[in-house]
Formats: sequence, C-alpha cells, structure tokens
Amino acid sequence: TETAGQELAALREKEEAVSARAEESRLRHAGVLQKCGFLDEKLKSAREEIRRYQEEKEQLAESLAEGQTVMLDEETLAFLPDSCAFRDEEAAHRQLQEIAAVIQKLPDRTFVLAGSTADVAGSLENTRTFALERARAVQDVLLEEGVCPEQLVCVGLGKADWSRRQTDAAGNRAVWLIPDTQEELVREVLSVGLKEEAE
Repeated sequence: TETAGQELAALREKEEAVSARAEESRLRHAGVLQKCGFLDEKLKSAREEIRRYQEEKEQLAESLAEGQTVMLDEETLAFLPDSCAFRDEEAAHRQLQEIAAVIQKLPDRTFVLAGSTADVAGSLENTRTFALERARAVQDVLLEEGVCPEQLVCVGLGKADWSRRQTDAAGNRAVWLIPDTQEELVREVLSVGLKEEAE
C-alpha cells in the first residue's frame, strides 16, 4: 500500500510537471502568435505605404507630363525651420530623383521653380530672397540628377500675394514646379518674384 501511494504521488508529480510544461508551451505559442500578428500588421502598413508612394509617384509623373503645376509642400519636400536645408536629405533626394527623371523625358520643356513662404516677420524682399534660396536648393539636386540647367529658372516669391497663394501657413511653405505650358502663371511669377536663372 505504501509503494502504491508512492507511485501515485510520483505519477501526480509527473502529471503536474507535464501540465506546467504544456502551459509554458501554450504561453510561448500565444506569444509567438501575438508577435506574428504584430509583424503582420507592420507588413500590411509597409505595403500600404509603398502603394501610396507608388501612386503619388505616378500622379506626379502624370501631372508633369501633362504640363500641370506641381506644389512641393511640407508633406512632400520639407525644409528645416528658417533654413534652406532639407529636413530629411535622403527623402528629399528620393523625391527629387523622381521629378528629375520626368523632366529629363521632357527635354523641350522649361520649368520655373518658385519658392513661397508663410506670412513671416520681415520685409517682402527678405522673404523673396529666402524663398529663392530654397528654390535653388531644389534646383541644385535636380541638376545633380542630370537635368539640363537651361530647363530651370528659379524665382523667389516669398510672402508675395499671387494667384496660387494658400490660405494656410503650411501650404505657403513650398516650392512650386511650374512648366512653361502654364504661360499665364509663368508670366505672373516672373513679374511678382525675385528671379535668378540657372547657371
């Protein structure tokens, strides 16, 4: 009877050990599933971001090819505050590489790079000069990417009032890419802004 009791106790210990290992395995498996779910969500998010990027790239190329004006605002080409340096150099270069590739397919077309600013303190002339420097920063990258200098003209609009002036400050912190097909708009920015041609 004593031996039977000992065997029963040993069996219960084994059963408890097996149950503990099974629970540990279940928790580990649940953790793996949770991590897989998290990674799956991250993958879906990355795919969605790539899809949006591809759509934006195609839309940009289509707009330029059709002779439409393109606004490079803080969402597509952000500068550091009060600076002509890009907030994200790598992202800015990627974006401008796409633009350069389209422009190179349109060798007979010229473009005005018109910089505009929010209604900041300072004279109109100072904001024009600052906006011109930002337009030239964009131009420099496009030239590095193989765009012909003769295809680009830089203009600084600053906080000047013009037909595409936005109602919000963020919308005015931009560089506009205006093709020569937009003749009226080109005439306007050249008359309103501070002009400097590419060398």
